[in-house]
Amino acid sequence: MVAAALIGSAAVGAVGSSVAADKAAGAQKKASQLSTDTQRQMFDITQEKLSPYVSAGNTATNMLVDKLPDLTKPIMLDQAALEATPGYKFALDQGLKSIQSSAAKRGLGVSGAALKGATQYATGLADNTYQNQFKNNLDSSNAIYNRLFNLSTLGENAAAGVGKAAQETGANIGNNITNAGQAQAASHLQTGQSIGNFANAAANGYRANQLTDMYGGGSSPSSTSWDW
Repeated sequence: MVAAALIGSAAVGAVGSSVAADKAAGAQKKASQLSTDTQRQMFDITQEKLSPYVSAGNTATNMLVDKLPDLTKPIMLDQAALEATPGYKFALDQGLKSIQSSAAKRGLGVSGAALKGATQYATGLADNTYQNQFKNNLDSSNAIYNRLFNLSTLGENAAAGVGKAAQETGANIGNNITNAGQAQAASHLQTGQSIGNFANAAANGYRANQLTDMYGGGSSPSSTSWDW
C-alpha cells in the first residue's frame, strides 16, 4: 500500500508538472506571437506613413541627376543673349537718345565727345546687364539644385527611418522567437525531469514493496535469508 501510494503520488506530481510546463510554454508562445504581430503591424504603419516621402525623394533624386549636366555647365552670355534680356534694348535706345540730345543742346552734334559718351554708356549697360544676368542664372541654378536636393534628402531620411524600423522590428521578432523557443525547451526539460522523478519514485516504491513482502509474514531480519 505504501509503495502504491508513493508511485501514485509521484505520477500525479509528474503529470501536474508536465501540464504546468506545457501551459507556461503555450502562454509564452501566444505572448510572443502577439508581440510579433504587433511589431509587424507597427512597422507596416510606419512604412505606409513614410512611403510618400520616400517616393518624393526618389523622384527628386532622379530629376536632380537628370538636371545636373545643365545645372553645372558654364554660364555663357554673348551679345545676342544680352540683347535678348528684357528691357535691355529699350534702356540702350533711351540712353543713347539722352546722350545725343544732351550733346545737341551743347552744340556738339556727333562730335567725338558725343560718340565717346555713347560708347561708354553702351559698354557700361552691357557690363551691368552681363553681371545681372550671370547672377540671375547662377541663382536660378542654385535654387533648382537646392529644392531638388532638399526633397531628395527628405526622402533619404524617410528611407533611413523605414530601414531603422525594419531593423528594430526584425530584432524584436527574433527575440520573440528565441523566447518562445526557450520556453518550449524549458517545458520539455521540465517534462523530462518529471518523468525522471516519477521513475525514481516508482523504483523506490518497488523496493519498499519488496521489503514489505519480506516482513509481512512476521519474519525478522535476523531469521531471514537475504538473496541478492
